[in-house]
Amino acid sequence: MRIFRPKYRDKEGNQKEQAVYWLQYSIQGRRTRCSLRTRDRRAAELKAADIIRRAELGEVAGIDNLLAHLDRPIANHLEDFETMLRSGGVSEGHLQDRMSCLRSYVEHNDIRRIRDLDPAPATRWLLALKEEGLAARTVNRRLQALRQFSRWLVRGRRLPHDPFESIAMLRESVDRRRIRRTLARKELATLIQAARERPLAAARSARTRSGVSAKEEARLRRLGETRARLYTLAVMTGLRRKELQTLQWGDVDAQAGVIHLRAAAAKSRTKQDALLRKDLLPLLEQQRNDLQAEGYSAGSQDPVFPSRLFPSARTFQADLRAAGIEPKGEDDRVVDFHSFRKTFTTALTEAGVQALARHSRIDLTMGVYTDLERLDLRGAVESLPATPAADAERGVSLVSATLPLGSHSGAQPRTTTQSRGRRTLSKRRCRKTKRKRVSRALLGVVNGGSDGTRTRDLRLDRPAL
Repeated sequence: MRIFRPKYRDKEGNQKEQAVYWLQYSIQGRRTRCSLRTRDRRAAELKAADIIRRAELGEVAGIDNLLAHLDRPIANHLEDFETMLRSGGVSEGHLQDRMSCLRSYVEHNDIRRIRDLDPAPATRWLLALKEEGLAARTVNRRLQALRQFSRWLVRGRRLPHDPFESIAMLRESVDRRRIRRTLARKELATLIQAARERPLAAARSARTRSGVSAKEEARLRRLGETRARLYTLAVMTGLRRKELQTLQWGDVDAQAGVIHLRAAAAKSRTKQDALLRKDLLPLLEQQRNDLQAEGYSAGSQDPVFPSRLFPSARTFQADLRAAGIEPKGEDDRVVDFHSFRKTFTTALTEAGVQALARHSRIDLTMGVYTDLERLDLRGAVESLPATPAADAERGVSLVSATLPLGSHSGAQPRTTTQSRGRRTLSKRRCRKTKRKRVSRALLGVVNGGSDGTRTRDLRLDRPAL
C-alpha cells in the first residue's frame, strides 16, 4: 500500500505536488490506483484502510458486487426496478403508481444511495402522510411499494437485508373511506331501464327545436340497449370494468356458456372462466347485431363493447341519478361500477357458492365483497342442528349431529383396536388429512351426506360458539 501525492509539472516546468492524496495497492497481482479525495494525511490513511479492507473482502468472500451496488446512485436502482416491473407484464397504472410512491419517498428523505435506506425515516414519512389525512389504505400502498423495492434489492444481492421488513401495515378496517354497497333488485331494474332510455331522452331535451331524426333516434336507441346489456352482463357475471372493456367475441363460448378470460385481461394475470346464464346468450347475440348495424366488425378479436360505446364514470353517475339512485348515500356508502361485482358476490354468498367470485382468498370474498345486511342470518341460525337439550331428549348424540363433511350419520363408533391403530399414524399423515378436510370445508362444494345437498358456507352454518 502506498499513500502519496502525485507530482506534475506546471507550465513553467516547475515540479509540484497535487493537493489531494492518492492510494496505490495490489491484491493478487492486480495493481489499483485511485484518488482518496482528501488533503488530510490522517483522513487519507483511514480511507485507504477502508478501501483495502473492502477490496480484500470482495476477493475473499465474493461480495464485491454487493459493495459496488451500495455505492451506486439510487436513481440507477430505480431504473432497474422499473425495467423489472415492465418485463413482468404489470399494467401501466400499477407501474406508474409504484414508481410514483418510490420517487416521492426518495425525494422527501433525500436518499442518495441504497445504503441510506432506513426504517426510521420511512416510518416518520408514512406517519406524516397519515397525519395529513390520507386513508390507511393509501398509506399502506406506499409501504407496499417500499417493501417490494427492498425485497427486490435483497433478492438481487444489492442489499444484505430488508430495511423495511419491520414496518407494520396500518389496519385498514378501522379507516375505510370508500365503502361500496350492493344494489337491490328493484334498483337494478330501474338503473338498467334508465340506461336504456336516457340517451334518447337527453337528446330530445337538448334539441327542442331541431328535434331528433329517425336515423339518430335508431342510433341512440342502440346505444341505450348496449349500455343496458353491459350493466346486465356486469351484474350477472361479476366481471370487472377492465375485463369487460377488453372482452372480445373470441372469448365468448356460447355453446359451453362460458366466457374465457385471457391472462392479459384478468386481474390475477391468469386464465379464468366466467359462467354465463342461458338468458344472457340472446343479449350477446343482439349486441353483435347492433354492432354490425353501427358499422363495427364482430370478429373473434373485436371487442364486445367498443371503447366509444363504453360508458365513462360520469356517464354511469348520470344513469344512477336518472334512476333515482344517489352515487353517495347518507350513510357515506357509495355506488359505482364495481358495485355490480359486489352485488354479484353477495348473491353468490346467499346461494352458498363463493368460488365463482374468482378471488384469491375466501376472506376477501366474505369481508369486502359481501354485504352482510343482505344475508338471511336468522334463517341460517334456524337451520343449525338442534340444541343439545333437544337432542338428549330424542336420544341423539351431539357428536353425530356435527360429523365432519363427507362422513355418514350411521357410522359405528371406533373400537379400542381401531383407536390404537389411528394413533399409530405418523404426524405428517394426520396433518395432511386435516388439511384436506379444512380445504374441502372452505370450498363449500362438498356433499354433506347421503341426501346429496350442497354444504353451505361454514360462516353461516357453523358460527363460533
